[in-house]
Amino acid sequence: MKKEVEIITINNTDYMIMKEAEHNGITYIFLSNPNDPADIMIRKNSKENENEYGPLENEEEFNIACLALFKDI
Repeated sequence: MKKEVEIITINNTDYMIMKEAEHNGITYIFLSNPNDPADIMIRKNSKENENEYGPLENEEEFNIACLALFKDI
């Protein structure tokens, strides 16, 4: 069974959106590079444009994003 995945490009590298979660009006996404499974990142949507994603602000926000994304694991 094939599943469609959404791809976004960051710094000329394609990443698959593996998981998405919303917390307090912010959408966090967990990304993985299909050509390098060790290349992963978490981004959040921009307040100005919900279709743009940028880096997290700090370690506290990273912890919040991880809880939102992986609370069911």
